Amino acid sequence: MVNYAKSNMLKAQIMRQQKDNLMAQAVEYYIAEKLKSTEGKPPSLQHVCQTFSNDYYSRTHIQINLDHNTLARLAKGGVTKLESNARKSWLTYEEQEAVLKYMIEMAHCGFPLSPHHLHEHAEMILRACLGDKFPEDGFGKCWATCFIRKHHEKIGMYWSSPLDNSHAQGVNPITNAEYFEVLREVWEEYDIPDELVYGADETGIQTGIGITERVIGPAGSKIQHQQRNGNRENITILPTICTSV
Repeated sequence: MVNYAKSNMLKAQIMRQQKDNLMAQAVEYYIAEKLKSTEGKPPSLQHVCQTFSNDYYSRTHIQINLDHNTLARLAKGGVTKLESNARKSWLTYEEQEAVLKYMIEMAHCGFPLSPHHLHEHAEMILRACLGDKFPEDGFGKCWATCFIRKHHEKIGMYWSSPLDNSHAQGVNPITNAEYFEVLREVWEEYDIPDELVYGADETGIQTGIGITERVIGPAGSKIQHQQRNGNRENITILPTICTSV
């Protein structure tokens, strides 16, 4: 997430992914060298591990130590811990991608899912697909948090920001295109200089409604809007900036 420190668990997950990727490169290199060495000996497991660790450190200044026993096991067809855990997952890769796509689409529409709703949607999919094979008590309490952390490159957690229904429904490709076309025509027709053109933004604060919650949105966003009822008194703030600045 933007401007937020990563948790220790997320840092450990990222480091594990980096280590598995580096190990995969080492395995591919070792197998290729072993096939080429019809007469001489292939490079030792320890030498391959040390070479890839040193090369990675020289490029990234991150020290990752590879174990030669793990390299030998993977070279014989073994799987990494991440691959093993992925095979144990209830959701297939395609189902996970479908859930991610649905969450991002809902966030763009102003109806982001909370971790609780993500939990419910995923269990609904599995009960429809697996029936009685899916446990009656469903996922564990931390499943949604783990899922979000696993896919941190695509989604993230944010505090929701209210977005009135009327404002949300007015933002669409057709009205946006029409607005900028009218703006361009007026700008060119009257030859308006840049220093007389101002950009403005608007945000509304509903008195008596201060409810926010942690919701899911696309990774890299700075804010996640959430549609709310706009029937109550509203305070509007309009920050502006000149286009010549």
